[in-house]
Amino acid sequence: VATTTKGISTESRTAENINSIDDIPKNQEEAFLTADDEQIFEEYWKEQIIPEFRCKALLKLFNSFLRCSQEINYFFDNFWVKDLRARKIDVPEPSISLKSMRRRIDKSLYGDSILGFVADVESCFKIAISNENVSPLLREAARRLLIIFRNEINSFKRRQVDIAMKSFSRASAKPDSMVAALIERNNAEKLRKALLPSSGTLMVVP
Repeated sequence: VATTTKGISTESRTAENINSIDDIPKNQEEAFLTADDEQIFEEYWKEQIIPEFRCKALLKLFNSFLRCSQEINYFFDNFWVKDLRARKIDVPEPSISLKSMRRRIDKSLYGDSILGFVADVESCFKIAISNENVSPLLREAARRLLIIFRNEINSFKRRQVDIAMKSFSRASAKPDSMVAALIERNNAEKLRKALLPSSGTLMVVP
């Protein structure tokens, strides 16, 4: 069923209890990277990607996310805050919006870690989800967009890890590289686990 709020059209779905971030079902999110893969990504992003390319990659990722749904319009310039104030509900101005984040990316304010970028984007939705005065329509939109963003970030990281794995298949190729060392350790651990007998393996003694 299509509904419209302040000229912004969206699809209305069955209402759910959306009282916190913990209410988001995990089965709606893609499988996240392992802790080892996360570490490989962080080191590869910091060690191998120069600042100019990090900025371009983040901007491309961010712009792709902004085009994922019309519901972005609710949060791009904190529309939901204006909606609450129009209903005479006092709410403090959030410290950041999706609109202001583009300027932060352009100025390379996120440095050599993607964690700050992820935290800023997620905060734009988490604050709306956790505010009981926000309408169910907007809270549900924030919830959906948070899931979409997490999946896009996960896919982005996975692509970078795959590139790193191919580029550093042998640690000896770059002996001083932390990325190469992490990948070698990760591969060795995978091999060790593969050689371990399965719990379902039966030992047959003649």
